[in-house]
Amino acid sequence: MKLIAVASAMCAAFSFVGATSMKMDFLPIANVRTDALLYDTYVGECLSDHVHTFYGSIDPSAETLRPNATHGVLRRAEGNTGNVLENKSLYWHPTIYKVVTAGSDGNGGRRFEAADVWFASAYYVWRTGQASAFPDGLKMRTHGADPVARATSHCAPEPTACERADGCDGNGDFLPTHACWELEINIKFPTCWDGVHLESTDESHVSWAEGCASAITEESWDPECFDLPCPASHPVRMPEIHFYTRILDYQGGQHVFSDGSDTFHADYMSGWNSTALQRVLDECENESDTASPDFFCSEQLKYRTPKVEGEQAEDGDILESLRSFQPAAVDVQRLIAPEAVDGMSELPRGACKGKLLV
Repeated sequence: MKLIAVASAMCAAFSFVGATSMKMDFLPIANVRTDALLYDTYVGECLSDHVHTFYGSIDPSAETLRPNATHGVLRRAEGNTGNVLENKSLYWHPTIYKVVTAGSDGNGGRRFEAADVWFASAYYVWRTGQASAFPDGLKMRTHGADPVARATSHCAPEPTACERADGCDGNGDFLPTHACWELEINIKFPTCWDGVHLESTDESHVSWAEGCASAITEESWDPECFDLPCPASHPVRMPEIHFYTRILDYQGGQHVFSDGSDTFHADYMSGWNSTALQRVLDECENESDTASPDFFCSEQLKYRTPKVEGEQAEDGDILESLRSFQPAAVDVQRLIAPEAVDGMSELPRGACKGKLLV
């Protein structure tokens, strides 16, 4: 079955010519309670508040997943769960947990089981020759509580009835209570940078384009903003990242993110060589103004398995391709934190609480 992308309802005012996109796919690395985005300016060398699922650059020592991971660490890493050799970036989001409710496990309690992520994708959207590469080591977060991030969850091909033996209750606002053959979650990152800071505690170093918020209307709830002007305070226009993660055979019922909420957010740290990425942004051109599953910039980038521009691969083929080159699994309980992150009776929580291995 073809990957079903969330279609943008574009109004006439947002019809772009000459826009470009490229798609890169990933398998998850591991679930671990770290967050490199907060190292320099907030938390430091300790565990983060909640567990995250990571994708991208990895080495046998799991150094890329540690709180003090840097651009240099990502660039030196020998492994990568993504299918583009040049992209050594790191992407992460709160781990998704299925909540197995009281009585169903025989002990009268509840259990948090980490959902099995099928695969994830990062789409970059920009206008050829009019975007700047991410600066080395840029870190940024986007939050589903911000309407401009436009986080959505999509059930493909259509919702089906929940059949969980332990019940189908749940808030259902974002993580649905109904079942899905594939649950697809996506979110967008800001496109403007202040040109100075690589991170900030309040995310003030990045911004949405001018007019992006006002472009969201009932008729055009998901406009593309990569082509809108950046504010004077954030003059550097970057590609717009659309990040998608997917769960196959989502059973419905109660699910939560690892922070205990029903609100999605995602994080990014650039591991690109900025000069190489700039060449892609200046040279690659195709007719795509949204997250398109059939454009790859394969003439500018080295994909680990061949891509054909204009041809969309089936989900099963994407998964088989990704599995063919995955690095060896890393044991984060031995290398980073000994705590359990699957099958627990309580979610591990609390910034700087718990043991970080040295």
